[in-house]
Amino acid sequence: MPQQHDDKRRGTDWWERGIILIAILFVGVGAWWRLLYIQQVGLHVDEYVSLYAATRILDGGLPILPSGMFYGRGLLTSYLAAGAMALGGINAVIGRLPSVVMGALGIVVIFAMGRSEWNARVGLLAAVALALLAEAIDAAGRVRFYAQFMLWTMLTLWAAYRMTRRPEAGWRLPWLVVTFFTLALFTQEEMILLYPVIIVGLLLWNGIGVLAQAPVQFVIAGGAVAMLARFALERVGPIDAFDAIQTTKAYVGLFFAWQSAWDGFGPLFTDDLRPVWSILAVFAVAVALFVLLWRRRRLAALAPYHQATLYFALFFAAMWLAVLTVVGESWHEPRFMLFVEPNWLLLGAAGLVLIIDLVSESRIWRVAATSGAVGVLVWLMWPMAGDALKPLTVDYTAALEYVAQHRVPGDRVATPQPPACAWVMGTPCSYYARGLDYEPYVVRKNGHLVDRWTGALLLSSASDLRAAIRSERRIWLVVDRDRLANRYDAASLETIFEQFDVAHEVGSTLVFVADSLKPSPAYTVAQTAEPPLVLGPLHLVSWHATAPAAGEPFRLVLNWAQDGDLRDQISTSVQLVAADGRRISQADGPPGEGLILMRDVGKDPIPDRKLMYLPDDLTDGWYRLEVVAYTPEGVLLGDPLP
Repeated sequence: MPQQHDDKRRGTDWWERGIILIAILFVGVGAWWRLLYIQQVGLHVDEYVSLYAATRILDGGLPILPSGMFYGRGLLTSYLAAGAMALGGINAVIGRLPSVVMGALGIVVIFAMGRSEWNARVGLLAAVALALLAEAIDAAGRVRFYAQFMLWTMLTLWAAYRMTRRPEAGWRLPWLVVTFFTLALFTQEEMILLYPVIIVGLLLWNGIGVLAQAPVQFVIAGGAVAMLARFALERVGPIDAFDAIQTTKAYVGLFFAWQSAWDGFGPLFTDDLRPVWSILAVFAVAVALFVLLWRRRRLAALAPYHQATLYFALFFAAMWLAVLTVVGESWHEPRFMLFVEPNWLLLGAAGLVLIIDLVSESRIWRVAATSGAVGVLVWLMWPMAGDALKPLTVDYTAALEYVAQHRVPGDRVATPQPPACAWVMGTPCSYYARGLDYEPYVVRKNGHLVDRWTGALLLSSASDLRAAIRSERRIWLVVDRDRLANRYDAASLETIFEQFDVAHEVGSTLVFVADSLKPSPAYTVAQTAEPPLVLGPLHLVSWHATAPAAGEPFRLVLNWAQDGDLRDQISTSVQLVAADGRRISQADGPPGEGLILMRDVGKDPIPDRKLMYLPDDLTDGWYRLEVVAYTPEGVLLGDPLP
């Protein structure tokens, strides 16, 4: 087996110095992509609460929000953003800068880790990959904890691995482990999952006797104290933040939600060309395990290259086991697995270098092959890095700025994103307007349910909306199209379409306004379809209508859901047909007033309001309503519904 650490002669030859220079270049490239992101990409909806928490820190020293909730998630991130804005001014770009710095430092650290524990070529390949990794660029461009959490996790693991190999080597490494672990924990509580893995690594490498060593006991105790302190912070203020989340959107439990975890995290390692890197990582681990078992050695006796491979693979595997078994389904989103990706990048780089070195021990070959691998990585990943600057974001900032410019004293603002309102306008909105799945995001205050961050009063139903509109003061509603489709029940949507007018539109975000409560039609007929009637990809769940009368407007509301296959916009047509087949009247138009994209519609129905004017000479008799759906090109979607 060729030696895998023949290029570790620190700075002694041109090859080593060349690798370091190339790595520095890609640190700059990675920082450049991340700087482009913060200037070109609008705020993600989650960033508003971090920015608002930072302003609360500037005001009072602690991120205690108007609801009474202590905002502990991304605590260190909030303080870093607050510090940056204290120096550079209160704006989103300044608030994002600490994440850019942390993202660039992450590239430095992954190179240093790879160079130290494998060899410089592994470090270089991993650094290039991280510099251009689309989700890493996205993470390092936001006022969120992802890039910082990734950095602190890498540093914790690196220090823990060094300590695992030499647990008796003094107190510097134990202090570093506890320090980095604490920084990671106060950046994101998910770091708790790493705590048992550190202990397992110490036991696997050194045996149970290692627990008797004072530095190891210090690490175990220090980590436990940090976790207790982190938990205690969740209880600062009048509301227990941990309990509020755990009871409605559980962090941990025995879930065994394997399919959900795979659907959420699997694409990070299997989409597009990523399986190639995953196969390289598996190859590196397989070779290390083969050497371990074939030579029947202890882990601590393996070559450093293979020890590093197995240690970082242990963490990777343990995190997968955790998310498959004990992490709640609501947390099965790719962003919560980003802190694992540096391990995957290092393992894939280790596998690639193994293959290069197995082909030939020639230095010229290794230089050429590694240089070629870097070139291929750049060629493949550069377009993907560019795609990171084209996310589908919703522009609440511009929409709320429009409201701020046009509202008058006494106007009220409602939105499903109250932190955006608080950040843009400098004061919380009046209302948290959300009718579906709001439970994890509200707390009870003064006898009312309010938004858990800003304390905005919850409007959760059509009657709540109507009561708010009934006031003599004008009310604005700011909502993006996706949340319009998925945050409201059909009755609330019908009220929005009936009572509000569209005042402004920016990107996919809509600004509605209502001056007063308008009279509602008197619906006399209502029916629910059990099971729903099928019209191509549409499912007619229910409908209600006014009484038809000659010379009067006839109103009908159809509530549609869809099976998930409909991606394009469509229209529906309702026709009143006489017993002899004559077409008396008709109304055409898109469901959801055309304000909702059909690709956003799921199991929760949306209303499709129709208005027909009946002729004055309409006689009594039998009539039927006929419904069809069609594409913009006029292609019918299924047979008409009678």
